[in-house]
Amino acid sequence: GRFNYDYKGRYLLEYNGRYDGSSKFPEMDQWGFFQSGSAGWRFSEEEFFAPIKHIWNNGKIRASYGEIGNENIGTDMFISTISTVNIDYINHATGVKINAATKPALRSSSLTWERIRTTGVGLDFGFFNNQLNGSFDWFQRDTKDMLAPGATLPSVLGASAPTGNNGSLRTRGWEITIDYNHAFNKDLSVNASLTFADAITHITKYGTGT
Repeated sequence: GRFNYDYKGRYLLEYNGRYDGSSKFPEMDQWGFFQSGSAGWRFSEEEFFAPIKHIWNNGKIRASYGEIGNENIGTDMFISTISTVNIDYINHATGVKINAATKPALRSSSLTWERIRTTGVGLDFGFFNNQLNGSFDWFQRDTKDMLAPGATLPSVLGASAPTGNNGSLRTRGWEITIDYNHAFNKDLSVNASLTFADAITHITKYGTGT
């Protein structure tokens, strides 16, 4: 579902909601609700901005928050499976090749969606009848419930700990874009774009330890 509101090109609102399901998760954890929203204020449309609008003709402040789900975790991540393997071993008494199979790994029965949450603020601007345009964005992206190993189990068990929703990741960054375009006549125009960006990612949680 989506809702949009625009008041005289000044105040802008949007809300989105979605309900997603995936058979890659156990039956009780297959569905997730994800929502997002944004708001913008075009201050260049306000009356107090009129005296300089012939120079600075477009200006907007905006903010947003959104969450999406990731189901790309592989197959059979919550089901213990047995698969056959090829081995070069023959029973010399019978002359028959031996068939072998892997032992099933431990699996978590409560896997669910990874959730990617992004928060951002930005500024858009345009000068000289939109010949010189630019934008600035700052964002933070948090990935929650990432797949990671669980608690370490005693070695006597003879198996590795199952993977679960035990990880978190955080990225913070910014981006500045400047565009220039000018038409000298109907046959000649110029357009140039320059972008600066930087982002740093940290693993904030991995497994059940540090």
